[in-house]
Amino acid sequence: MAYAAIGFSYAARTDSKGKMTNVRAGTNALRLGDYNQQVVLEHIRTAPSVSRVEIAEHTGLTAQAISKIVRKLVEEGLVLEVGTTASSVRGGRPATELRVNPEAAYAIGVQIDRDVTTFALLDLTGAVVDKRRRTTPLSGSRASISQIATVINALLASNGISADDVLGIGVGVPGPLDPDTGIAYSPGGMAGWGTVELARLLRERTGFPVTVDNDAVAAAVGESWARQAQGVRSLLFVYASWGLGAALLLDGQVYRGATAASEFHHVPVDPQGPECECGNRGCVGEYVTPTAVVAEVRRRTPSRRRESLERPYQEICQAALDGKKTEREVLAEAARMLTLGLLGVTNVVPPDLVVLGGSAIEEAREIYAREVASGFEQRAEYFRGRGVRVDFSIAGPDVGAIGAASLVLHSTYSPRVTPIRS
Repeated sequence: MAYAAIGFSYAARTDSKGKMTNVRAGTNALRLGDYNQQVVLEHIRTAPSVSRVEIAEHTGLTAQAISKIVRKLVEEGLVLEVGTTASSVRGGRPATELRVNPEAAYAIGVQIDRDVTTFALLDLTGAVVDKRRRTTPLSGSRASISQIATVINALLASNGISADDVLGIGVGVPGPLDPDTGIAYSPGGMAGWGTVELARLLRERTGFPVTVDNDAVAAAVGESWARQAQGVRSLLFVYASWGLGAALLLDGQVYRGATAASEFHHVPVDPQGPECECGNRGCVGEYVTPTAVVAEVRRRTPSRRRESLERPYQEICQAALDGKKTEREVLAEAARMLTLGLLGVTNVVPPDLVVLGGSAIEEAREIYAREVASGFEQRAEYFRGRGVRVDFSIAGPDVGAIGAASLVLHSTYSPRVTPIRS
């Protein structure tokens, strides 16, 4: 799904220092007041401190429009006036600095994986207030929903947060799913789930608005928030946990293509490779997922030792890092196959940044760093230095839950967009 904005544009503007900058432009039409309020709130959030005059310079809105919007934001407690600074206009009066009030509202993020469900509580600036982890129930979606509601109540109570101050719940879950309806269709690895109206059931159980999206999408949004100071607007996030997914953010918005599917797992990288359930051979997920790695290590182990090889993925990664030959070779191959898949995607739509994250990659970060960097260095040489930067998630192993909460904040800050099918 591509996105078309309601009446906004990106314009090249000059700030008070004469520097050209691409910023989100507002409109002075009163009928788009909600849109402009989000433009202003987003600009205040992303600046350490900013004045009304500076907001007007960057958004193109009139001083009168800015004054009206900021007054409303201050009255609602979303924005704080924190002091004064010298005016950027010669001879002008000192300007009042503005900042987002972090305690004005909160967002809850939940990332559901086959083994672990992670929770994150974020304030209005996107800072993490608290995190929790729980073993995912084995008995299906009803038990998971009950667990989520219980942990959320405890999370709010222990931090002294009223339900009235919660914007909503964001949930990241493996696909397939429909983010518009919040329905999950037998998500990967989730035994006993089937088709689940996840958003509706959680909303009824908790009383909060609920946003459901693919776990890779949630992680990508969370990572973009974590990197807001870097000015990254386009990134490809690869999320490897129990499964493998990827999400593409272009100009700060999630790009879905013609469908809501996120099927990086099924990008073919070797026509002679192992069979995949999708019907193809050599899909990248058949090399990278923990299940695939464990199976391949077992296959390469002499039969007399296989019975003693019932080890979890984490132990195999540690053995590889310790220099064990078979384990290291299997993970190195997984990293090379992941690199081939990434090169294919980024050659078509090159983002500013490729981010690797999720527990499966974090467990073997050293190996992935070496193999992926090598592949992308060769790409840069071929394209005369026009390479794509590759990095690991700075949001850490809980990026899925942090990102799920960021989905809620994203809809609060980001100027409204209308989904259109590409």
